[in-house]
Amino acid sequence: MNALLKEMLKQNAERAGIALRWVLFSLISGIVVGCVGVVFYRLMAFVTHFREMYTWVLLFLPIGGLVIVASYKFMHYEKDSGTNLVLSAIHSGDHIPFRMAPLIFISTVITHLLGGSAGREGAALQLGGVLETASEDC
Repeated sequence: MNALLKEMLKQNAERAGIALRWVLFSLISGIVVGCVGVVFYRLMAFVTHFREMYTWVLLFLPIGGLVIVASYKFMHYEKDSGTNLVLSAIHSGDHIPFRMAPLIFISTVITHLLGGSAGREGAALQLGGVLETASEDC
């Protein structure tokens, strides 16, 4: 009876340790992704306000598009399928390189600053997906 009790206590202690690690990982992941989300939201609000105040920045939209295309080519993501890439990678367990996060972030900010037609939700989903799959590598 004593050996059985010791074995049960040992198993429960291991399970508690595993649960504690997952809680800690979830907290760190939530804080990082939440902070990136707040920065993204604030920056998007700023560039939208800036574009509304200074409408002449619309003239630079073609140049912004060229900068975005060049940056995707430089990072070797010419065939990036955006949100579909993130969703399929999460479902299949594939790896999305962390370097996609700044690329998505910067290209979305450039697009909104210069008046491009793009949503914020897709970029936010892509950022969260990239950060989540990158955090699995840690």
